[in-house]
Amino acid sequence: MSSVDSIWADMQKESSLSKEKLDLVSKKKSSLNKKKGKFKKEKKEKKNVMDVLNLSVNECNASQVEIVPESTPSSNNDTTNDTTNILLNMSGEDLIARLQRPIQQTQDEKLSVRKVAMESIHNLVCVELKDRLPDATMTLLLDELSKPILRRFADNGADKIRELAIDIMTYLIARCRNLLGLLPYLYPVLMDRLGNQHGFDSETNIFVHDVEGHEAWKRGAAVARQDQAANGTDGVAIVRVIEPSEEIRLRLLKLVSGLVEEVVKRGTTNIIHPYFHDSILFIQAHLRDPFPEVKLQACDSLSILARQPSLNQGFVYYALALARA
Repeated sequence: MSSVDSIWADMQKESSLSKEKLDLVSKKKSSLNKKKGKFKKEKKEKKNVMDVLNLSVNECNASQVEIVPESTPSSNNDTTNDTTNILLNMSGEDLIARLQRPIQQTQDEKLSVRKVAMESIHNLVCVELKDRLPDATMTLLLDELSKPILRRFADNGADKIRELAIDIMTYLIARCRNLLGLLPYLYPVLMDRLGNQHGFDSETNIFVHDVEGHEAWKRGAAVARQDQAANGTDGVAIVRVIEPSEEIRLRLLKLVSGLVEEVVKRGTTNIIHPYFHDSILFIQAHLRDPFPEVKLQACDSLSILARQPSLNQGFVYYALALARA
């Protein structure tokens, strides 16, 4: 029995030792898990700190990017001012030489090229150098630009090209003192935009807007007299127009009005005496325009002509026809 008891005691002792070992292993494992958790926590905190640092750096970079463009407009303005100063210091001949390329491009077959060329001339003459060039230089510009610009009055490619051409010519008329050389080219272009159906019958004192209809009336046909004709459904006379754009027709009429005002202001109405008939014919034709603003502008233009003593003698010749119109 003693041997059995000793064996049992040894087994109990070994079991106790195994349990102690297991407890020791469990404690070590628990300690390792705590350290691992602490390490993960520290790593996570470190990551959070780095994210904050990266965010701060990104914010700083973003703020730096926003600061840079603030100086860009200033530099662009400085460049523009420098270019303008260079142009202002050029002689008239040098300025004309600078414009030669866009002047040639106004006759290009491509619509886009013509448009860009007209915009370049307009921006340079009417915007960038507006009211800053001497009279001598303006006279040179008028002589050089008048023919190519007047050709664009009939450019059917785009309304914008015709608008720019009229605006450039209107500005040149207002700024140039000597317009005598321009008028022989200007008036044929204006009358071409009016069409060939308009005229004046001095025998009957009637402004004609339909030549065939007027000739039929004179032969005794059963048609209304021109100043009494009302072919439209609303009782308003139908007038054929060459220029389809209402805004451009208004611009053309303002150009003629501006020309009249300039020669009156300068006391040089004698230069439009050879073109007085065309002026009256052009203005009165717009009294029948479908666009109301054009009609009002035509009335204003006629009133300006009627108030000029130097033009009274010529104006009386058309007085009755204008009253009927």
